[in-house]
Amino acid sequence: YAAGTSVTLSAKGYTITGGYTVKDAQNKEITLTDSNTFVMPTSDVTVTVTSITVIQMKGSGTEKDPWIIMYQSQMEQLATHEILDKEYYQLGCDLIYSYKGLGETESNYRPVYVNAGGHFDGAGHTISGIRLYSKSSTKGLFSLNYGTVKNVTLTDAVITGYQYVGGIVGSNNQDGIIENCHVTNTFLIMATDEKYADCHGGIAGDNVGREDMIPVIRNCTSAATVIDNGHDDKE
Repeated sequence: YAAGTSVTLSAKGYTITGGYTVKDAQNKEITLTDSNTFVMPTSDVTVTVTSITVIQMKGSGTEKDPWIIMYQSQMEQLATHEILDKEYYQLGCDLIYSYKGLGETESNYRPVYVNAGGHFDGAGHTISGIRLYSKSSTKGLFSLNYGTVKNVTLTDAVITGYQYVGGIVGSNNQDGIIENCHVTNTFLIMATDEKYADCHGGIAGDNVGREDMIPVIRNCTSAATVIDNGHDDKE
């Protein structure tokens, strides 16, 4: 921000307790108005908060009353929590991730793990702007799916990984279901530059079950660009 600009602080998806503290390059505290607005000085500033917590999702997590995801912070929370058996989550709006200033090997998203009996419903919404770079396996909007993922569209995204890398799911396993999911032509899926970096796909990088448990992908479309690393992996 230019010096003299009025700056209003906000933390979308979070609850701030104790307010903000803003200091200039000389460690001098800057006066705030309305608890979150200050005038930008000629130097850089440091902003700190006393306490920050993710806004609680509405709902109870049941099929009839799913937890409603409204913020990126809540998706990030899911990446730590995982979607467990008999848990239902639903997008309440489109989510747009910013990748401004990110380098080619930096990420702004962590995949979510869906356990057997877990449910994620995109409710027809779109998630865009994801940048995910990893040299490990099972990468996508969801890392592994043993439950149900449905009704979500991904666009304007780049996902790079080693093995089992997909737009919606890295690896769809056992009784996993991917339904009515779509990946647009502004989506790029790339292999890392290691030997045996394989199993990449627009919807799923892998779709493997067993004789009595068969994963399903249905009513899905992908216009993603998938780029391998050019290695000949034959011995």
